[in-house]
Amino acid sequence: MSRPLLEVRDLRVEFDTHGGVVQAVRGVSFEAHRGRTLALVGESGCGKSVTVQAVMGLIPRPPGRITAGSVRLDGTELVGASEAVLGRVRGKRIGMIFQDPMTSLNPTMTVGRQITETLRRHEGLSDTQARARAVELLGQVRIPEARTRADQYPFQLSGGMRQRVMIALAIACNPELLIADEPTTALDVTIQAQVLTLLKDLQRERQLSIVLITHDLGVVARMADDVAVLYAGQVVESGPAERLFEAPAHPYTLGLRAALPDPTEGGRRRLTPIEGAPPDLFSPPPGCAYAERCPAAMRACATRLPPLWELEESHRSRCWLHHALAEQPAEGPLKGLFRGRTLGA
Repeated sequence: MSRPLLEVRDLRVEFDTHGGVVQAVRGVSFEAHRGRTLALVGESGCGKSVTVQAVMGLIPRPPGRITAGSVRLDGTELVGASEAVLGRVRGKRIGMIFQDPMTSLNPTMTVGRQITETLRRHEGLSDTQARARAVELLGQVRIPEARTRADQYPFQLSGGMRQRVMIALAIACNPELLIADEPTTALDVTIQAQVLTLLKDLQRERQLSIVLITHDLGVVARMADDVAVLYAGQVVESGPAERLFEAPAHPYTLGLRAALPDPTEGGRRRLTPIEGAPPDLFSPPPGCAYAERCPAAMRACATRLPPLWELEESHRSRCWLHHALAEQPAEGPLKGLFRGRTLGA
């Protein structure tokens, strides 16, 4: 595979709070390739949104800071780049669909004007040209009566239409990379499907790379080519999407899958929740962050951080159960899960 469009290596982000320092992102690494969709998956608070905010240079300073790591867009380093450089990247080379369009869109400006601002800044278009292009973009994201809608304010639009406006803003300057942070949150199932179909169509037409943030494995199954599973600010498993669904290699990934309803079983299968809560990131555990919730945790898990085992090409898992000397679970949902793995260092 060719060089990734986006390379994130050992990214670490901290926030100063009244209660201490929160280690929100703790050594995250992943790659996003041209024309493919990478899904960042995990529970709320696992570091997904903070990671992409760091990629975009949107971490508020203070209280936040990037303490280590590298973010390269097509070979260009973004960590430590000046605001002038980041200003030319944001909106132009990287577009972002924020989680809640009602709070992300400016309530005092028409949606058309918000799009034309971006076009004037990055594309140098005149007011007339930008207006025409904004209407065209609203039509491309399948908003009916685009010329009329361009003169309306966000509160006059439905949730689905506001999300489409956010997509139009994100793609206005033909970015190479599109970051979608929970793009279907608070939408009903029908509108959710329409938004996901729109994103797939835009990706195919424009050869976009997409980084999709979600906790919904159903969305992952529909959209993703590659997946990185985050837990407590770390990547615990990564690889091709079909591999993670067919043969999950980390107990947390298996737990997420077990909590997902299976439509083929007609709702008869009992869902298995993940007991407990994520660790306190004011003082993260020295070993595996998932150890206290893991049904197969060993003594080493609490004190020693497992490496990312290379199971096969592009499929990695951070779990001591992949060690050749690990005692394999004799019963329960993890029984037989780790047998016959090819182990690496």
